[in-house]
Amino acid sequence: MGKRLFLEYLMNKVEQPTEGGIGSVLLFISGGMAIWWGLSGLVFYGVWGFLDLFVGILLIVIGYLLLKMRYLIASASASVVIGLAVSLFFIDINLIGAGLLVEGIAPIIAGILGFVALHKSGLQQRTVSEMLEVIKLHESIKIDDLARKLATKEVNIELAVARLKKDGVPVSFNKETREIMYEKRE
Repeated sequence: MGKRLFLEYLMNKVEQPTEGGIGSVLLFISGGMAIWWGLSGLVFYGVWGFLDLFVGILLIVIGYLLLKMRYLIASASASVVIGLAVSLFFIDINLIGAGLLVEGIAPIIAGILGFVALHKSGLQQRTVSEMLEVIKLHESIKIDDLARKLATKEVNIELAVARLKKDGVPVSFNKETREIMYEKRE
């Protein structure tokens, strides 16, 4: 039971890469700081405080999308674009400091992490689909042979098999013979 829970934990880590979570936390922090600065800026700077509020709300929404792994390309791209625009704005008005770091550089880093998460999740999906094709072709194959054919680790194959079984695909893994089998349904 414990090993199964551990495999499910690892599967979830692969499905939702850590980089996406870290990127969304960066966006939540920078969005929260931007909102705080915007609210305090309304007192001192007037209308310019609304710009910080708007940017903060945008960053939090993008952070939520990145956390849920929805619209990864759009959210990562928007994060980089907002970060670049805010960075250029701060550099242009000679306010290089905490605002540039939190509202400009942090979203750029979060966007890059979003692209890394996109790459990792796409790689995992490709591995699963390629693995399923090979298993269907051979009907039974040793896990080490399959890992060699797909140029991946055996652990990744085991996680993919568990994901396929969870999705209702008729595959099984024999631990004694270390074979993965595709069971044809009639």
